[in-house]
Amino acid sequence: MDQKVFAVIEKSLAEIKSAKNCERILHDLLAELVKLLDLHVAAIVELNPDTEQLEIRNFHNLSWNFCKNYRRQIDSQLLREVIWKNQDINIPEKKHAQKVVDHLQMEHDFVSAFVTSLNAFQQPLGFLYVDSLTLNYFNEERQQIVRIYASLISIVLHLERLN
Repeated sequence: MDQKVFAVIEKSLAEIKSAKNCERILHDLLAELVKLLDLHVAAIVELNPDTEQLEIRNFHNLSWNFCKNYRRQIDSQLLREVIWKNQDINIPEKKHAQKVVDHLQMEHDFVSAFVTSLNAFQQPLGFLYVDSLTLNYFNEERQQIVRIYASLISIVLHLERLN
């Protein structure tokens, strides 16, 4: 898996440097992550700098209507820790973390999930949400891959805000 991961990351970095449309880059990054880890759902949840609400910026396996209507305040300690303190959240099995699931679950049911913050240059940008239908899916290696993609996505979001 290591060579495959390195090849995908190298391709992603080349795409970021190509100065393509940010939406296309975000879409491609998320699609590569979904394919690489065989994810059930993935979402880039961005902190809107004007409204300070969380909004789904890009997604996989969610309905357009759900994403369009998704607006959340950072109204829980859990969300504050993810966004402001860069705390990862790993849910190895949904049924043992129902309180956490209530704050994070997207449109569909899942078995395990992982959430990591999006930030660049000490600026909170939102979070990256991924889930799976497999129990205990997000081991340390998969978490590390998701964090790498979160960093790539953060760079794209930050560069877009600079323009």
